Amino acid sequence: MFNNETLSALKDLKADIRTARNVQTGTVRGTLNKFGFVQSESGEQYFLSGSQMDELLPEDVIDFVTQENKRGDQEAVFETLKSSSLKEIYGRVHLRGQHVFVEADLPNFNRWFFVPPKLRKGATDGDLVKTRLVKHPKHLGGKSQVSIEKVLGKHSDAEAFSRYVCTKSKLTTTWSKKIDEQVASVMSKAIDQNQRSDQTTVPFVTIDSRSTRDIDDAIFAERDGENIHVKVAIADPWEVVRHEPKLATDIIKRASSHYLQANTLHMMPEELIKARCSLVEGEERAALFISFTIDTNGNRSNDAFELATVKSHGQLAYDDVDQILGGALESEHKATLDILNEAATRLSSRRKADCVSVHTRPDFKFKFNDNHEIESITPAPKSVSRQLVEELMIATNRSAAAFLIEHNAGVFTNHQGVRTERIGDLKKLTSHYWGEEKEAPKSVAEFVTLMHDAVQMDADVPLRSVMTRWMQPSVLSTENLGHFGQGFDAYCTITSPIRKAGDLINHAFFHSILRDDKAYAVSDELLANIQDTLKTGRQAVNQIEAKLKFDFAKKALEKSKVYAATVSHVNNRGIIVRLDDTGIEGFIDLKAVKKKAQNVQFDNWRLAVSIDSDFYHLDQIIEVALDDIDETRQAVNFKLA
Repeated sequence: MFNNETLSALKDLKADIRTARNVQTGTVRGTLNKFGFVQSESGEQYFLSGSQMDELLPEDVIDFVTQENKRGDQEAVFETLKSSSLKEIYGRVHLRGQHVFVEADLPNFNRWFFVPPKLRKGATDGDLVKTRLVKHPKHLGGKSQVSIEKVLGKHSDAEAFSRYVCTKSKLTTTWSKKIDEQVASVMSKAIDQNQRSDQTTVPFVTIDSRSTRDIDDAIFAERDGENIHVKVAIADPWEVVRHEPKLATDIIKRASSHYLQANTLHMMPEELIKARCSLVEGEERAALFISFTIDTNGNRSNDAFELATVKSHGQLAYDDVDQILGGALESEHKATLDILNEAATRLSSRRKADCVSVHTRPDFKFKFNDNHEIESITPAPKSVSRQLVEELMIATNRSAAAFLIEHNAGVFTNHQGVRTERIGDLKKLTSHYWGEEKEAPKSVAEFVTLMHDAVQMDADVPLRSVMTRWMQPSVLSTENLGHFGQGFDAYCTITSPIRKAGDLINHAFFHSILRDDKAYAVSDELLANIQDTLKTGRQAVNQIEAKLKFDFAKKALEKSKVYAATVSHVNNRGIIVRLDDTGIEGFIDLKAVKKKAQNVQFDNWRLAVSIDSDFYHLDQIIEVALDDIDETRQAVNFKLA
């Protein structure tokens, strides 16, 4: 037996050897290809070859050393598996002869897992399943085994697929009996009128989709000389749920309402939304009341906030408002809508001049038949009415951010600058187009200047779109760090408290401030959980939408037709395009192109590819034809027309 002194010496020796060999610990990141990456504890990322990835899974924690490859880059050499967190795997069953495999449904990971005969639970080809990892590939020479725990439906069934995605994503679709009891409790309580003004005579109108039931905002405007005085009422669900802290916490943990095309998962219990929160026409509701003045140059001033009771005097749909503003439909609210539209136009002009004009993806409308199958997809361009509401809500959120900063409170939406790994590309891009190498912007003002210059630049690629792809994702925080992507010194959201947890939390802060009540406390852990759930929700929505588009593509696309498409992304493997009339996305493989072309060059620093004398880049409109539909990979492949 070794004594403590000897054990300590051996431990120190082991540590010295580890240091001398530069052994690092890191987390494995997969890709859709065979290779992967490992991210060290200090944040560096190193390449992992396909042969090494055969023995690893995403989120594995490993020990590794680095070595120089033929290109002079440092890549990882896997040494020891320290831990593996991937235990539960969802996916699709594939039969290959007598063998059963499950194709893992994981982001940035492409692998099939073998299912031993005794662990199949009667699953058949095309089933969607939940499985448990039985044997890690490290212990089976690169092979993996799973056991099927539950069959969740057929991949071909759109409704079953949607339920499967919700289950896999752990998006809660029901409420517990305890929550139902708490809802009944708060429903019995009247609005607390203490320090709450009566604004029920203000002729507010709501503008939303015709089918919307969770109406968060109502608006009104009137002229004040050349200025416009805007009044905004935001539903105040915190007034309702604050009496039941456990109910409030459960709602906040859901992070957001999720709109899954044919189905909606509400953040709040629907009964509570309809009966106490939604700003339905003719009903008195608790609200956060905001007012501000807009001058002829679109500058906002005289921001004011108070708790109030309000009443909607008109529940309008977007298409109705468009017709009213265009003179095709008569309405008692025409004068108010005209003033609101002018206010929004002023705000938009000011924002485009001072901030960053965001280029958003086009929207599409899905129509379903009685069997919940997709019947058609049509473009849904942003209408005047939607732009009107959006501009007023952005102004309201900016006003709220300034107010909360003044009171040392709030949850802010921070959007920082260029990702670290893209700084080199930014320098090359600016050197090429600006004629001088520029550093990554360190402030919002610097970023706004760079983006404005990009829009004005006469370039062969859309510089703004390219640089936007390099931005870091937005993050929720109690510290304001600015919103580079919008060009705002500060930004938070308060206008969707029925649908978004961050907005609801900010309403809690407003209650603390306006009622001089005890300060609301929010932990970094809670914000991180909200952030993770929001990401999961977006992935679920995107996965369901991609499945619907794929199913529609199978019956709608024809090889004999030529389609107008917009380039949505370019990488070293090919060009991703989006059909302009349906939004169906597909891939043009550069491998096939290279067989016919003499010269193909991909420029990562400007997300563009040259094919002989032709040049392809982001946002470019091109013509494509259907190449094939890959059922196995659920992918649509196009070719240049």
